[in-house]
Amino acid sequence: MRVVILLILLTIPSCPSNERRISFYDCGRVTADGTIIDESAVANGTQRIAAVSQHLRGEYPYGSWIWVEGLGVYVVHDCTASYIMNTIDIRVPKGKAKGLYKRKVYKIGSY
Repeated sequence: MRVVILLILLTIPSCPSNERRISFYDCGRVTADGTIIDESAVANGTQRIAAVSQHLRGEYPYGSWIWVEGLGVYVVHDCTASYIMNTIDIRVPKGKAKGLYKRKVYKIGSY
């Protein structure tokens, strides 16, 4: 799997770039698409969940794999509140939701 992700990441410069606000959230047990959040999997990095602003769901539908500059690969399973615009939220372990950044985000695939 690491080889596949590495190969995908090598193709990123040819993909269109979108700078987005990145924030972090640590609440909720079930995502908008019905994925059950396993806190221990989030903590050890095996469950990497992202939520996108509702107006971005056409660009990043549920199941999209995204690469966030400086943070790595996440799968879109959730959406933000309707008043939040141009933002991607990263699910983090309880008590770790801090900060707001601007980063480039690339869609690298979907399942």
